[in-house]
Amino acid sequence: LRTGACDEATIQLVEALKLDRVNHPVLTSLCRIALEQGQAMEALSFLERSLATRDTEPLVHTLRARALFAQGDLEGADDSFNKAYH
Repeated sequence: LRTGACDEATIQLVEALKLDRVNHPVLTSLCRIALEQGQAMEALSFLERSLATRDTEPLVHTLRARALFAQGDLEGADDSFNKAYH
């Protein structure tokens, strides 16, 4: 996504999140945008909310691993990848 498109998508997704604070597709979409923009800490905040209701979802653990890796937390990233695929 282009930066302008990411900004517009983020605005729309945040509005959708106001209607349902644990909307899994919205939270993972916001996470992906944050990761694309190099905002790993923000991505993690969305993922933690998603994990509260979808702790067995491989996608959430994979995205969490990417965010942790981006922050240099290799052990945490490895743990999340393992949760995603085991």
